[in-house]
Amino acid sequence: MRRTMKRLPTILISALVLMMACVEPYSPNESKSAGGFLVIDGFLNGTDSTASVALTHAIALSENIPIPPEEGATVTVEPISGSSFTLSETAKGVYTANNLVYDETKAYRVHIETKGGLSYSSDYITLKRSPSLDSIVWHGTNTGLQFYVNGHDSFNQTTYYRYLFTETWEYRVTYVSDWRKNGDTPIFRDPIKDQVYTCWRSTDSQDVLTYSTKKLSEDIVSMFPIRFIPKGSRMVSRLYSMILQQRAISQDEYEYWELIKKTTENLGGLFDPLPAQVLGNVHNDNDPNEQVFGYFTGGYIKEQRIFLREADLPENLHYVDPYDFVCETRVIPYDQPQQSGIDVLLSTIGIPPTLWLVGTQNCSDCTTLGGDNVKPSFWPQ
Repeated sequence: MRRTMKRLPTILISALVLMMACVEPYSPNESKSAGGFLVIDGFLNGTDSTASVALTHAIALSENIPIPPEEGATVTVEPISGSSFTLSETAKGVYTANNLVYDETKAYRVHIETKGGLSYSSDYITLKRSPSLDSIVWHGTNTGLQFYVNGHDSFNQTTYYRYLFTETWEYRVTYVSDWRKNGDTPIFRDPIKDQVYTCWRSTDSQDVLTYSTKKLSEDIVSMFPIRFIPKGSRMVSRLYSMILQQRAISQDEYEYWELIKKTTENLGGLFDPLPAQVLGNVHNDNDPNEQVFGYFTGGYIKEQRIFLREADLPENLHYVDPYDFVCETRVIPYDQPQQSGIDVLLSTIGIPPTLWLVGTQNCSDCTTLGGDNVKPSFWPQ
């Protein structure tokens, strides 16, 4: 018997894409604007005494527009008893607060009043303490690097874990540029502030990384795989760093993220079963039927950072894939620097100079490859 193809509603897929940027699902035939479907990502960090809530709106995959933030909202965090505190909008749709004092014995919820007059509240949550984050380790294989995490709870009380990480890597381009242009006027680069030979780039983890020890005899996370970097990646061509965050989460949150994981894994399959709708713990106060996506949570986290140098890699991984673009240089008259166009001035030729050596952008300016030319504060000297 021929199976009937089932598809996720466009809005549901779009909301999941907002939370799982690494997923590239197919686009269903139906096209519908998400309109007022709110997406929330909120966390109360007891370790550094902060709160952060990001509010956006789901969009249909057919809508080729930036993800719309929910600006101008009033966002407050309310304990089950006592005084609430208000978050400030520090970026479009991002609401934060610092120097907070949390009480582990109290439950908290977030309350949102949108600029349009809609009211939303989360379920009450408690801030769980993360147990020991023991180590981050890596193993080299024939195809790349596999990273693992180890942790444990000596009191067997955690059971459910979630991991997030930010990775940062240093990379260089092919050519060194000693000059930049201000309009058409060449200016010698400041070797520290203006250099574009070495850059650093950071990205956040995209996969759902949850783990449960419920079926184990001990509350131990042992060699849980969290990241794979394929052989040849420029991420490990010089110096690579990962800062990993371990969170202790509730069973409800664990089940939420497991459903997110299963749903996003099924987005690309033509004959996959239709997953349940992935709704979080935030609700419209006046319309219980409105779908609200995302999750509000919090806790006391554990973090650990590691560095990995190219020299640390096994011999078989001392290989970097070639660029997928061509690196070229050319020369132009010294008195006509405007002929460089979008290319980058590298150096002068001749004494006195008679020519400019110029190079293509991606090979001469590391910032064009998505990085920043300012060294991170935590980077080794």
